Order: sequence, then structure tokens, then C-alpha cells
Amino acid sequence: MEPFKLADTENRNSKIELEFKTMGKCYAYGVEFTIGGIKEEWLFEINSRTDKEIFTRKVDAEGNKFTFGKVDGDEETKMLLKFLAHGTPADTSFLSDYVRRNGTGLDAIKVAKNWFADGLKIIFLRISLLWYRCSVRMVPLIAVGWYWYQTSATHAVKGCHADCAIRHPELA
Repeated sequence: MEPFKLADTENRNSKIELEFKTMGKCYAYGVEFTIGGIKEEWLFEINSRTDKEIFTRKVDAEGNKFTFGKVDGDEETKMLLKFLAHGTPADTSFLSDYVRRNGTGLDAIKVAKNWFADGLKIIFLRISLLWYRCSVRMVPLIAVGWYWYQTSATHAVKGCHADCAIRHPELA
């Protein structure tokens, strides 16, 4: 993992949280991490009135600290779940480690992991950098929304071509 180049310190945590719906239920999954690994991770089943905890993980110098919602199964299942939880490395998500190691007792984790594997669709917008000669140096032009702006000059350049499926009429 490479730290963000413009960050003022490497000790600040990055955080990602997603809310998604799959198999008729809504979930919130989040992870907070640094260059050293995961610091917090959580999965909740959410609805308009309550949030039902599936698991919450906090990592400190002593290791993983977990809390779990309702576990389906007997004492043996609960012991296996604790074993899996405390054995998850700091650089690995519990969500994926639980599924990889055939965890039982929290079926919502498998449902969420399957959504990430099969339901999540990431769409990348193709944007190419254009270069414009400004006196002696090259100035990059980047796309912001549907308009092109010159990053270090005072005017926008019309007539540029974007690698987007839709172009703003002013750019045509």
C-alpha cells in the first residue's frame, strides 16, 4: 500500500464506507486503515429504524479486538469464530479472511463478500491528459465534470477532445 502523496502526515487514517443492498437487505461495510494495515473494520445490517451489528473490529498494539452481533450456532461455532477473528492479520480484512477460512456462524459476512465479488461494478471514466504549451513549460489540462480547465493558466481551452462517451456541447 502506498501513502497518498499529498498527505501532510503518514499517521492519518484513510476510511472507506459503503452502503449496499443485496438479497433484500441493506448493509454498511467500512474499513479504516493506514500504511501499516487495518485499524478498524465493521459490517452492519441497516434499515430505517435500527443498525444490527454483524461484527466490529478494532486493531491496536495488542492485536485484534472484536465484537459480534448474534452468532448462529453452538459454543463450538463461537469458539471457531473467535479463533478466526484473532488470527486475522492486520493487513487483511476480516470480511475476506472469514470467507477464505470457511467461517461459520455469521452468514451475513458471506452475503456481503459475495456482493463485493459479484455485485459491485466499478465504472472507470476514460480521461486522457492533454498538454498545452504555455511559454516554455508544459501545462497539463484535466477534466473536471464535463468542462476542461487548465490547471495553472487563467483560461479554459475550448475544442479539446475528451475520451468520454458524452461530451458537453461547449466542448464540441
